[in-house]
Amino acid sequence: MKKIVSSEKSVGHKLTTVLVIVTMSFVMLTSNAGAVPYAYIDGNNNNVSIIDTANNNVTDMIDVGFHPMGVAVNPAETKVYLIGNGIFSVINTATNTVTNTVNIGGAPQGVAVTPDGKKVYVTDPANNRIDVINTATNSITATLNVNVWPIGVAVNPAGTKAYVTNLRSSTVSVIDIATNSFTAWVNVGYHPRGVTVTPDGAKAFVTNTDNETVSVINTATDTVINTVNVGIQPWGVAASPDGKKYM
Repeated sequence: MKKIVSSEKSVGHKLTTVLVIVTMSFVMLTSNAGAVPYAYIDGNNNNVSIIDTANNNVTDMIDVGFHPMGVAVNPAETKVYLIGNGIFSVINTATNTVTNTVNIGGAPQGVAVTPDGKKVYVTDPANNRIDVINTATNSITATLNVNVWPIGVAVNPAGTKAYVTNLRSSTVSVIDIATNSFTAWVNVGYHPRGVTVTPDGAKAFVTNTDNETVSVINTATDTVINTVNVGIQPWGVAASPDGKKYM
């Protein structure tokens, strides 16, 4: 079985280690069976770099035809989804080729896949909306309007909720995935961007860029239970597979 890992820079706080991503986004595919792990990193030159993490060498570069802003992988690790410049693209990880490119419009920023691999949530701050994409058809099946500049998005492991950071309102929207409706609005720090949910689904971590903190949300009540000072204008955040570190 494979695992998804994402990592960058770290700072400690009490019993929890919070690692905050401050640069580009990426996903990494790792096999417990001994296959080489690869990282897919969105770049600035209309391409995605594929890195062999065993030796940190770039093994391939995929020209996607646009500047990718976000990247996510499906649970089966057969597809990588890219968004940016109004485009939604799909990469086949077996061949590392682009198999689908769909014009969804707007200026998408964040992307997340549901655990069953059937839906992809894409944030579009320029148009104040969240698009829901059916991965079987690679088409938009629902659009949620928020009017608060949605940036980051993460789905909980149970596949029941999506958490969206809203830059201009300093809130996090909670979406019921079954109905694609909002169930809560959580007040967090100033200018939230990145969001991730812990592997056990119990907490969500949100980076607040302009007051240099991370908000910790109890996902059972969808309320903030802690605020961690991290500095360095935190941008993105992700959880390690064992749940012991947040990056």
